[in-house]
This record gives sequence, structure tokens and C-alpha cells, in this order.
Amino acid sequence: DETRLASGHKAGVVKLWDLRSREHLRTFGRHAKAVRSVAFSPDGQTLASGDVSDSLRLWDISSGEQIAAMVGRQAAFTPDGKLLAAIGRTHLVQLWNVSNNTRPQPLPGIKLRDSVTDLAFANNRLLRLAYETGQWETCDVSRGQTVGNLNGEQTHPSAVALSAHATYFAAATPSDDASVLQGEANDAPLGTSAVQLWQVQEDELDLAPVTTTDWLMSVVLGRDGENLAMATGRFSPPFAQAGGKVCRVTVETGERRLLTDDQVDNAKVFHWLCLALSPDNSWLACGGYSSDERGGTEGVVVLQPTQSDSSDPIVLRHGDWVR
Repeated sequence: DETRLASGHKAGVVKLWDLRSREHLRTFGRHAKAVRSVAFSPDGQTLASGDVSDSLRLWDISSGEQIAAMVGRQAAFTPDGKLLAAIGRTHLVQLWNVSNNTRPQPLPGIKLRDSVTDLAFANNRLLRLAYETGQWETCDVSRGQTVGNLNGEQTHPSAVALSAHATYFAAATPSDDASVLQGEANDAPLGTSAVQLWQVQEDELDLAPVTTTDWLMSVVLGRDGENLAMATGRFSPPFAQAGGKVCRVTVETGERRLLTDDQVDNAKVFHWLCLALSPDNSWLACGGYSSDERGGTEGVVVLQPTQSDSSDPIVLRHGDWVR
């Protein structure tokens, strides 16, 4: 409903925030390892969180109680909220019937050809998977199998993303463009990136590559595929002092707009690690870690308006790295 935000961080904690009051509502039970992902069910009543050890949990938003535990580090719900798909380190999509979210029922899984880094349902039947190789594939969950061909280019990108309805696929890959690779002699990045955007149904490039002289940490696509946001960072020594910025890109024109840089509330943000767009594309959540008053680091989430400068950013302090 665009009034709540869930965030997970390195210490295994998952938090729920009210964006209107900017208050922390509750902390859910702790994961044993760093949280890798969070996802709301379509009705906003259930939250799925997964950690790097492939422990996936379902939480009741109202009570904060754990509903179920299963295997996986990232999950997606069907639009009707009746089915959940989970991925982890194994080459398998595990499916769950969550029509009764207090008693999820396991369904036969779907074997995959490689490791998956993102997933999104196109509808209640078709699930699209983004592989770490920079390619994508479609699964028919009603038939329990992959359908069609493996699409895209095998580029081993630094980041991949599917739009909310899985109609667009973005991959951030190292660039061979010499003009992009040029930089200041004392501040030369270790890597550069070019974001390519694919229209999934037609299996064709829909945008000329968006190049940047910084390493691309994360990319997120708007629901309609018309906008994307990318978080970049420089890995020049000393690494602890590296900074980054977040830009919004209009797909049709390639026009960029800087949303936030590496300064938040007079604190330096070392890296932006993750991004999420609100359902209406009006707010972008940027998660990472910044300096604190004692000279250490702390997690930070910044909600930045994407369309104009009329609203001030919302800054939420998280305690540890947000991922």
C-alpha cells in the first residue's frame, strides 16, 4: 500500500517501517545469518525474508509472529498471493501453496540449469528467472517445468533485475568501451558497467546500453519498464572510503537524474547495496551503509522521490548494513 517498508540487514534482523510517520513499527525474529531479501505478499499481510544460509521465513505482518520456515534465500508471490516460489543455492525452484499462509504446503520443485539471482511472476502461471550468467528463462508453474528457450547474453553481470511483471530484464555488465574506461589517473575504477535492457517477450534489446565509469552495485526496474534506477560505486583504494551514487534513467531517452550521492545527513555513504521501487514508481528505497558518529559504520535506508524535488528524502537508520 506504499505506506510500509521492510528492510533486512547483515546481523539477520528484519524491520518494518511506517513511511508516513517515519517510525520503526517492529522487528521480526532474527535470522542466524545475514538477510538476503524481503518480499511482501500482494495483500500486504505476509512478509517473506531469506538469508544467505538459505533459510526462508514467512512472517505475519500484524502480529510479527513467524508463520513458517522453509528453504530458500529469495522468494516471489504470484499476483493472487496463492503461490510462493523460492530460490537458493541449489539449482531448483521450490514451490509452495500459501493459500492458507499459516500452513504452507510444498509442491514439486522445478530443476534449473544454473544459479538464479532474481525471480518475478509475469502472471499466476508464468515465473521468470534471472540467472547469474546474465540470461533469463521462463517456468510454467502449473506444469512444473521450464518453457521456451534460454534468452539473453552470457555476460556474467555484476547485477541483474526483472521488472515487477517480468516484462523487462536488465543486466549490468563490464564494458569494453574505451571511452567509458577512461578515468582520472589517481581515481581509476577497477571496473565499469553498462546496463542493457531487454524486452522479455520479444527477446530483444529495448535500450542502448547505459554506461557508467563506476562499478554498478544494484539495478532495479519500474513496474512498467519505462524507468530504471542504478546504484554505482567506486572501488578505488582505500576501499573503506569508497562512495557511490544512485541515478534514475528514463528508458526511452536514456536521460539520467541523480537521486542521491554519497552524503546523507552529513554522513558518508560508503556503498549503496540494494534498491527497491514503490509500486507506483514514485519512491525509491536505497539501502547501504554509512559512517556513524563513532567513526564506525551503520546501516542506512534513504527513500528518495523519483519524479521531483518537492519531497524531502526520508532517512532511516538501521544499525547494521542493509542488503
